[in-house]
Amino acid sequence: MHAGHLLATHERFRTDYGILGVAYGAKEVKGAPVSTHSLAFFVRRKLPTKGAKRFLSDGRKRLPKYVELDGRNISTDVVTIQAEEPADPGSRSPPQVYRAGGKISNMQLTGTVGCLVSSPTRAGIYAVTNQHIALGEGTAIAFPDFRTVGAIVGNTAASAGLVADEVFLPPFNQPQAYIDVDSALVRIPPKFESTFSPDIPYFGRPSAIFSPARSSPTEFVNSLLGLNVYAYGWPSGPRSGVISHVFYVYQREPTGMARVASFLVRSADNGPPGVIGDSGKLWMTSMDRQNVGVGIHSGVVADSPTSSRFAMATELSSLARFLNIRLL
Repeated sequence: MHAGHLLATHERFRTDYGILGVAYGAKEVKGAPVSTHSLAFFVRRKLPTKGAKRFLSDGRKRLPKYVELDGRNISTDVVTIQAEEPADPGSRSPPQVYRAGGKISNMQLTGTVGCLVSSPTRAGIYAVTNQHIALGEGTAIAFPDFRTVGAIVGNTAASAGLVADEVFLPPFNQPQAYIDVDSALVRIPPKFESTFSPDIPYFGRPSAIFSPARSSPTEFVNSLLGLNVYAYGWPSGPRSGVISHVFYVYQREPTGMARVASFLVRSADNGPPGVIGDSGKLWMTSMDRQNVGVGIHSGVVADSPTSSRFAMATELSSLARFLNIRLL
C-alpha cells in the first residue's frame, strides 16, 4: 500500500471516528493472525460495540468492518495504543534525553528528527521530520517508537507535501510546477519539552539557517551548488557530501502537475548518503565554525552500487518561511 493511501485514510477517519493513526498489515484475533492484509485503526481505548449501531457510547462513529481501497474490500482491525505518555519526567532517574537526529515514528514507519523549532504564531516546541513519517495533522507520533516502554507521544501539528513553486520558491515561478516538500511539524507535549535537546550527535546544535540568493533562479542555484554538507541520522550515523544538483524534475501526474525537488547531495564516499529511517534528518554546512541548516532529507535517489549516490532534500530557508518556524 502506498503511504498516500494511509494518509488519505487517516484524514477520512480521524475526526468523526476518533482514530489516532492507521497502518497496513496482519490482523490478529487473540494473538493469532487471521488475515495478512488488513487496515489497523489505532485508538486510545476501545468501547463496547454490542448494541451500538452508527455511534459508540462516547459519540465516536463506529469503525466499519471493511474499507474499500483500490477497488478491494480490506478488513479492518481496531488496536489500542499501548505506548502512553509516561509519568512526569521528573520522576525518572536519570531523565531520558531525546536529541535531534534521534528516532521518531508513526504506527508503521520510523524516521529522524531533523531539528527542533519554535514559531511566533504557534505555542510550544516542535520536531521537524518528513510528512511520510508524521502523516496528517492530528496523527499520534511517538518518540522514539510505539513499542518502547515510556515512549513520549506527540501529535502532528502541520504537514506539507506538494507546494506551488511560486509560493515556496518565488524566483522560479513556473506555472503548474510544485515542490515536493515532504515535511512536517510534530508538537512535543509541553510537560516533556525539557527532555528534548536540539544538540545533534557528533555535530552539536544548529545555530542558523543557510539563506540562498533569491535575486534570480541562476543566483539561487549558484549559491547552493558545491556546498559541503553533513548530516546525522540515528540509523546511518554521520554522513557527508556536497550539493551537486539544484534542479526541476518534472513528473507529470494525471492532474497535469509537475513535482520539483530542490537539491541533491552527492555522497562524499562510496557509502549511501542515507538509509531507511533517515527520513527527516537535517543536512548542514559549516560557516564560521557554526552548524548552519541547509535542507531536510527526504530520501535517496540514483542509489546504485556502481554509481554516485544522491540524497534528495528540501531547502530549509524556504521551508522555514513557509511554515513560519525558527531554530531553537
